Amino acid sequence: MFYRHDNWRVGLNFKNLFDKKYYESQGDWIRSGAPFTVLGTVSVEF
Repeated sequence: MFYRHDNWRVGLNFKNLFDKKYYESQGDWIRSGAPFTVLGTVSVEF
């Protein structure tokens, strides 16, 4: 989710909201997925 006002923006991103165990694969690699994560961002456009 994000909020935008004039030339700035504030956002929050959630990953694995319910903290479930899962696996990701890329080619021959299989790894455990990320735990519950919250990422906040602030950006200003000039």
